[in-house]
This record gives sequence, C-alpha cells and structure tokens, in this order.
Amino acid sequence: METAAVRAAVARIPDDQRRTVEMAYFVGMTHVEIAEQMNVPPGTVKSRLRIGLEKMREYLRPKVLE
Repeated sequence: METAAVRAAVARIPDDQRRTVEMAYFVGMTHVEIAEQMNVPPGTVKSRLRIGLEKMREYLRPKVLE
C-alpha cells in the first residue's frame, strides 16, 4: 500500500521534478551527477528536489476529517 502511494505521488509531480527525484532516490545519483545528466546547474537540481519532495509530502499527507 505504501509503495503504491509513493509511486502515485511521484507520478503526480511535474516531469523535471519527477526525473530528478527518481535519479536521486531510485538510482542513487548525486546532485552533481544529476546536474551533468540533465545539463542544468546543481542549484536547479536542489530546487527541483526540494519542490518535488514538498509536493509529494502534501500528496501523501493523510487528510484530516473535519
């Protein structure tokens, strides 16, 4: 169940963020390696990871019944 939820959250984020998250967490690449692979500055990689993970966290957060 948790694996499916994480996969669904990854699928919901924009492509650049999704690819960055996948390279970092599923492939195990460093920020510098990702930057070289995607031809972007390392700061862009860090931003995409941060924003992508924040979005995933929101998608995975349990909704509290009001």
